[in-house]
Amino acid sequence: MKTKLILITAAMLLAISGTRAQSDLSTGLDKFDEVMRIVTETYPDTINQERLIDNAIKMLFRQLDPHTTYKTSAEAEEEQRQQSYEKIGIGAACRYFDDTLTIISVSPKSPARKAGLRVGMQVDSINNQPVTHRILTNEEILGIINSRKDTLTISVIRGKGTKRYIIPTSKTPRSTIDALYSPNDSTTYIRISTFTKFTGDEFDKALSSCGRKRLRNVIMDLRDNPGGTLNPCVQICNHIIPENCTIFTTYAADDESKAEFADKTGLLKNSRIYILVNENSASASEVVASSVQDNDRGVVIGRRSYGKALTQQIIWLKDGSKLSITNGRIYSPSGRCIQKPYIRGNFDSYYNETSTRKYRKEHLVRDSISTAGKPMYKTVMKHRTVYGEMGVIPDIFVPEDSTNIPKQVHDSLYAFNVENFAYEYVNTHRARLSTKYGSFNRFYNNFKISDLMVEAFRRYLKDNAYKLQNVMEEFNTPTNKDYRLKVEIKACIALVLYGNNEYRQILNDYDSDYKAAMSLIADPQSYWKHFE
Repeated sequence: MKTKLILITAAMLLAISGTRAQSDLSTGLDKFDEVMRIVTETYPDTINQERLIDNAIKMLFRQLDPHTTYKTSAEAEEEQRQQSYEKIGIGAACRYFDDTLTIISVSPKSPARKAGLRVGMQVDSINNQPVTHRILTNEEILGIINSRKDTLTISVIRGKGTKRYIIPTSKTPRSTIDALYSPNDSTTYIRISTFTKFTGDEFDKALSSCGRKRLRNVIMDLRDNPGGTLNPCVQICNHIIPENCTIFTTYAADDESKAEFADKTGLLKNSRIYILVNENSASASEVVASSVQDNDRGVVIGRRSYGKALTQQIIWLKDGSKLSITNGRIYSPSGRCIQKPYIRGNFDSYYNETSTRKYRKEHLVRDSISTAGKPMYKTVMKHRTVYGEMGVIPDIFVPEDSTNIPKQVHDSLYAFNVENFAYEYVNTHRARLSTKYGSFNRFYNNFKISDLMVEAFRRYLKDNAYKLQNVMEEFNTPTNKDYRLKVEIKACIALVLYGNNEYRQILNDYDSDYKAAMSLIADPQSYWKHFE
């Protein structure tokens, strides 16, 4: 049975590689079958044949490229759960404060909002299972939630009793627009976290909600965007790229090409475009950035992008395992392919390449970016020089702002400690904060992080049980000490009180890439000089 599985799986893999492999197919399969039979009959310990086969397939793919991968059925199922384009729920999120499960956010127009759930409510039980006065893991809570498919019964604490809500669940797309706001009357900032089949429609709706005046300048933040599906790239670039101009071209393994061209529709044909990228901007986000750059339709700002231009085809096997097979390359309008080099069979240098950039100080000094030996191309309209095989080099280089950010800030951010502190602080002071500040504008202009709050945060890092009742923002006159940490704390408190847009707006005020874009917006002549 296992040998048969080996033959079927190997046959599928070899068949993908094309006709040249067909002549060696029988010999290769016979050898693989013989080796597995010998190992099974000879090896003295118990052998998990399924695991051996899975690992053999993974090693086979390591001889191809870094983005051709194999996932076992369990791995594929977990990946699909984590990366699902849609989520089923009621549109509310909770977290524990001490041993009390508390609602921390409720999405607008969600079933939870319509039913009457509000931020700050304390949950007593879910589907008749008590969840307060005991701390459950996320997996345990998800198990309770998933015990019913169509409805969720939630009891919240009301005085000495409880009130029960029976709320229908619904399937909603995960938003890929992380933030959308207008810093002034002629500018819109939009941050895209990833590219899914819903991103194009989300982008259309986002632009439509802004009004034409606010679309004179559009800052598109693609930093830390790992990419995704290509279809939204066409939808987004249709707004920007002139009619009949190339957006990108894909070349398949058989040299068959398919070009995508912009149509006449779009809200940004006459807008000034500013694309923010960094070393974690990859794949589809690089397609958008390179298309805008190559068509001379906008300015790319930040640091060199990741460098992925291979396309993959997803193939599901009968047992639920998944193959992601590279089936082509993407070329930008200038004719370049931005895919960075890799060595077959040894992908460590490829995966670590963005880290090695820091050893060369590339994140700090533009001249550290070496284009020696890289193919040179010219942009379509203005014939500016661009390079292939190394991601997208920005038109305006902005060094990474690593000053004034002590190591403990980085560590605490990655561990979500700043956000946890913000949740605890808001939960402790919610009524007072709502009364004193109310709107985001009042909070934005008047809320100041005191040195006392910074000290409280550091004590909280050492002891998450540290109580914040007596910690208030106005007790000390703020100083410039620890300013970056203060920004992070204020932004996270805004996130808890108001949402992602407000969180990003506070961070952007201190963001070097964003400020570079805003400087160009304030001086349009400088913008146009980049196309000379």
